[in-house]
Amino acid sequence: LPCVEEAQKVQVDTQNILVVAGEMSLLDYWKKESIFAVETDVKSVKLHPDYFVVPKKTVDWDIAIMELQTPLDIAGNNQIKAAVLPAPGIMYPGKKIRVGGWGRQFENELVGPRVSPDHLVIDVAINEDQECWDIYEGVGTFCPDRMFCAGTKG
Repeated sequence: LPCVEEAQKVQVDTQNILVVAGEMSLLDYWKKESIFAVETDVKSVKLHPDYFVVPKKTVDWDIAIMELQTPLDIAGNNQIKAAVLPAPGIMYPGKKIRVGGWGRQFENELVGPRVSPDHLVIDVAINEDQECWDIYEGVGTFCPDRMFCAGTKG
């Protein structure tokens, strides 16, 4: 419970957040060579009420809603897409979905984690929760109320 109590004290300083939408290459954006990037400030951030962090150990319920100062023109910029979520409890086992980000490509013990400067995407299949229960058994905890089961073995 102390983790939850600490999380409730987390304040997000929107002065330090800039949303950049429509750009696939961080290098192009940083070099000011982007032709698609749209910038907007953040008006407010609403963290999940159960969000908590144990430094260097875990982050849980790490999702938030950002209200933008200026709405994004999704219809006028084909590089910007809306994230459409299904209704709570609706699952589509077997359906392919696209996920993406600028995360780690791989981890090398000698070099350390590398983050891609390009937005990477992959199509994965939604799985039944039982498949993730089986995969996580003995190595971690699968929590279907806050985790999404998708991907392939191997």
